[in-house]
Amino acid sequence: MARAILDEVHNVAGTGELLISRERLSLRLVSYYWYQVRQFRLKQAAAEIQEPNVVRRLWQLPESADTKWSPVRPDVKEIVEFVAASGFKEVIPRFHTGIDGKIFENRTRGTIAIPADQRAFLAAFEPLLMRSVIAGWAEQVEQYNHSPRALAKVQFDGRRRGSVSKWAQPLRELDDACFYCRRSRPEPAQVDHVIPWSFLFDDATWNLVLACETCNSQKRDKIPANLYLTLLCQRNADQALLAASEFGKQIAFSLTQLTHHSPGGLEKVLEALCAQAYLQGFALNWSPL
Repeated sequence: MARAILDEVHNVAGTGELLISRERLSLRLVSYYWYQVRQFRLKQAAAEIQEPNVVRRLWQLPESADTKWSPVRPDVKEIVEFVAASGFKEVIPRFHTGIDGKIFENRTRGTIAIPADQRAFLAAFEPLLMRSVIAGWAEQVEQYNHSPRALAKVQFDGRRRGSVSKWAQPLRELDDACFYCRRSRPEPAQVDHVIPWSFLFDDATWNLVLACETCNSQKRDKIPANLYLTLLCQRNADQALLAASEFGKQIAFSLTQLTHHSPGGLEKVLEALCAQAYLQGFALNWSPL
């Protein structure tokens, strides 16, 4: 709720009283949870029954549903309408607990009003307040998840991330075949994160491989079978291969960011990461059809 209010203050121009409909607040709230639940699979409580109702509804969407946020989709609109109708019954009364004064006032027809003075305060200190809100949310999320970079995932607002397609040609030079099905010279050549990006939230080059369009679209955010983890480790351990190109040297450098000097080396580290991803709800043991 605090994040939604701060986003409204930030994005709506003006200095007077700010009126915000519950529908607009609901849209923001569902979008925050959408990325955390559908894309990053972050739990918001220790047990499913303790999850907010909006989170449970998002978990109940079909596994095949696209993870891309789209507010016009019927299933998304239904959840937004549910939150607008009943999602604030407990949140709004509790919002001002422990606060001297009120940030907003309830108005008729499902609207809240932020008076001009409070709006000016929120606007002036919005960057600091937002960092505090996000940090508090991330601290809560970290209690229930084994997911790396929880703070960055909570903060994520869907803005386009950097493209990894630029690495397709350098990967071709290392091995011009699909990493999964071994189709030679795939066209179009695509770049895949072996351990899902939505779990690692990182484009580390040690995790990037060349993939054909079919394998890339079928795998999505699934964890591949152990065979592919072994192959990835072999590729990343081939010092002669990595030293032969600038991109190979980048892969070697990216490996230094991982701690993998314990018994079992890199393969044990990747197995541990995949086990954590599985606990977060990512499907295991994907192989090409």
